[in-house]
Amino acid sequence: MLYGIDVIEDEGMFLDYIVQTVERGMRANGYMIEDVNGYTSLEEYKRARNDWEAQDEGCPRIVVLDLNLQGGLSGFAAIRKRDCCLSPEDKVWVFSREVDLPMIAAMLESQMIEGYLTKRSGKIEELVDAIEATFRGETYETEIMEKARRCGERYAPDLLTEREVEAAVQLYIARRTPKQAAGELGLEPSTIYTLRRRIEQKMGTGSDVEIHGILTKAGFHL
Repeated sequence: MLYGIDVIEDEGMFLDYIVQTVERGMRANGYMIEDVNGYTSLEEYKRARNDWEAQDEGCPRIVVLDLNLQGGLSGFAAIRKRDCCLSPEDKVWVFSREVDLPMIAAMLESQMIEGYLTKRSGKIEELVDAIEATFRGETYETEIMEKARRCGERYAPDLLTEREVEAAVQLYIARRTPKQAAGELGLEPSTIYTLRRRIEQKMGTGSDVEIHGILTKAGFHL
C-alpha cells in the first residue's frame, strides 16, 4: 500500500531533521511513498488535510505525532478525539518526551496508536524502522512499548499512589465533587483536578462509572 507520511512537531529545526531523515531513509531502502510533510501544529495539519480531501487527493497516512504541542490542540486531544483532525484509518506513531508508562499502556491497549517512541539520541533512525514495518503491515515493538505493556499487566489500582488513592475514594466511591473532595482532604481544588487526571490515565478511562467499578472490585471503600 502507498502511504503518505506526516510529521507534527512544534520544534521547527527538529521537525525539518525528522522529515529529512524519514524521507531519506525510506527512499534509500526502496519504499515508494506518496510524500513526507512537516507541520508545526495540528491546526496547520488540519487545514492541509482539508485541502487534500476537498480535491480528492488523499491517501492513507502514517502520522508521526508529538504529544506536547505548544499552543492550540495537543497531541493528546488529537488521539482521544480522532475526528477533530485525524482519520480512523491513520497509522499514528507517537514520538514524544513523555514517559508515563500507564498512559502509554492505556493508549496501546485501546489501540489508539500504532506505536510509541521516546525522543532520545538515535531514536529517529528507529522511527524509520517502525514506519517501514507499518508499510509492510507488520507490528514493531519498541523498548518503551515493552515496558508500558509490562506496567499495564499490573492491576490498575496498584499503580495509584497513596494520595491518588485518597482522592479516588472521595471522587469515585463517595462520589464527591472535586471541591468537596478538596475540603475532605485539606487540599486545593486544583490539586484534586491534577490527581483526577493522573487517576484517569492510570485506570485507562475517563469514565466515572468505569473507574467506580474498577475500584469497587479492588475492594476500595470509605
